[in-house]
Amino acid sequence: MIEPTIPIDEEARISALHALKILDTPPEERFDRLTRLASQIFDVPIAIMSLVDSERVWDKSCVGLAATESDRAVSFCGHAINAPTTFVVEDATLDDRFADNPLVTGEPFIKFYAGHPLTTPDGQRIGSFCIMDRQPRVFDGSKRKILEELAALVQEELGRHELNIAITQQRETEDRLRFLAESAPYFITAFGIDGRILYSNGQSRLLFGGGEEQTLVGRYLVEFLPGKIPDEVSEFLGQARAGMNIRQFEVPGKSLDGRSFLADVTFSVTGLNGDRIFIANGRDITESVAMKRELQRISEEQDQILSSTADGIIRIDAGRMITYANLAAHRMLRQSGGSFIGQDFYLMTHGGHAAADADADADADRTATMTDRYRRSDGTWFPVSFSRAPVAEEGEIIGEVVVFSDRTEQEAMERSKDEFLSIVSHELRTPLTSLKGSLGLVAGGVFGSFPEDVQGMLDLAVSNTDRLVRLVNDILDLQRVGVGRLHFDFGDHSIREVIAEAIHTVEIEFGAREVGLVDATDSIGSARVRCDRDRIIQVFTNLLTNAAKYSPAMSVVTVTANIDELDHEVVVIEFVDHGRGIPADQIDRIFERFGQVDSSNMRSTGGVGLGLAIAKALVEEHGGRLTVRSQPEEGSTFSVRLPIAGPGEVAS
Repeated sequence: MIEPTIPIDEEARISALHALKILDTPPEERFDRLTRLASQIFDVPIAIMSLVDSERVWDKSCVGLAATESDRAVSFCGHAINAPTTFVVEDATLDDRFADNPLVTGEPFIKFYAGHPLTTPDGQRIGSFCIMDRQPRVFDGSKRKILEELAALVQEELGRHELNIAITQQRETEDRLRFLAESAPYFITAFGIDGRILYSNGQSRLLFGGGEEQTLVGRYLVEFLPGKIPDEVSEFLGQARAGMNIRQFEVPGKSLDGRSFLADVTFSVTGLNGDRIFIANGRDITESVAMKRELQRISEEQDQILSSTADGIIRIDAGRMITYANLAAHRMLRQSGGSFIGQDFYLMTHGGHAAADADADADADRTATMTDRYRRSDGTWFPVSFSRAPVAEEGEIIGEVVVFSDRTEQEAMERSKDEFLSIVSHELRTPLTSLKGSLGLVAGGVFGSFPEDVQGMLDLAVSNTDRLVRLVNDILDLQRVGVGRLHFDFGDHSIREVIAEAIHTVEIEFGAREVGLVDATDSIGSARVRCDRDRIIQVFTNLLTNAAKYSPAMSVVTVTANIDELDHEVVVIEFVDHGRGIPADQIDRIFERFGQVDSSNMRSTGGVGLGLAIAKALVEEHGGRLTVRSQPEEGSTFSVRLPIAGPGEVAS
């Protein structure tokens, strides 16, 4: 057996075959009619219209065989497409090419074959129209001519098939274009040179006609766009005749139902069957223009608000560049209008220390109010208080807003106040100490006894003198902490021992007020903190004394100490009372100087509101934090967080 040779233009031949889109399609009567006719004319059992693919022969129409395809390597048609005219094998058993072919020695036992190649218009042989018999036959010239004519009829039908495919594809393209035009979110209208509408899509009918079913074909575009037609559009049409193609307008219009609108319209010109066709496409921008105007109004209003505020407001992008700054920011930084837009914010406000300051700020609490020093454009520096808020877009931080105010006057006032308090305190301390000692001696009976009413007055004077001395000492402590002059004697101390000493100090007062005191610090074990023992005892004593003052008789104050659950390097000491509690709107005030829940406390408890301010300052000097949780009529819990001493921190 000799396999059929592969044509030298095989790739082009296969492409031409596949372009017909006929392989593996259902049977068609127009082809089946011709194979039946061939079987009858030649009185043969088998007639086939076959197509030769890359590795198979597929039968589009077949009479006499059940199989619809066969292996190209053993096929007769594989040889037929290589022949210039009808390919004939009168007796396959005597032909060396087919004698041992499995189609000859086995089913369907072919002995005779005659096939004429089927070609495309460009000459590619894609298959054959053939007849077969199980007996040898003689095939003369007249019979060859008949088979050639039948093959020509098959080729005509293939041409019609190709034409039908092209027509179908054209219709599908038109349908897709029509669908796209009808589903487009903008209006599309075609009109002739006289302005008469030839086509309009759904959006055009909705905008111009007042309803999707309203037909616009035959109407004039001037009916719907009177604001620009015929003047500018007529000018455009004239320019289009001269070769100009596209023009865009904002066109005021009116629909058939009387609704006014504003449209953004693009006009273009194209050709159709030798005629010029004009296309108007665009969208209704009535709402977007109104929205743009409203956004502009809001933006201008915001600019006015931001410009009138006394605080400086600066927006920076992710690269630290300034994108907005209000008038107050320009004024405080002494910049002319718009002069630092686009500059590096940290470089401008911090000079050569920009990188370090920026890194420090990146770790700061963005919600807290912080203090810093900014540099003006003239090189001078001034103190500021500022806060920062991130600017996010789709969950990603793209910048931040910095709001700051000048603290120059505030710091000057605080310095004046501190200086005044310091001077007064120092001036009062010496005479008060002398007065306290003298009154103590007199009240103590050094100069003899006094009548009961006189003794009462002396005891009251001693008590009030003690209060004044404590007040002066507290003021001096606050002043020293504020300027960093308070001395601390740090050492490594057992936190349980420090708490125990503070409890021992206040036991008498708790007993006098009939308030119980529970030490529940066993769980802390041998944990140690690095602290100034006396100062921390001062803090704990203040918190315990306050708890006793504000707790009702027969209630209990509990002291606990535990390692923080989240930060194992911190110990948390809590003082829990069941007193009257603190209103939520006054919690922040209690840590301020002279801050109290209400003015009646001074008389009822004998305090002036400096103890908690001092306690908070002392804890923070230890790297800790003092906070409070409270519910009115239920009680308060004051928490002191202190860092645990490291292995290398030994007592000093």
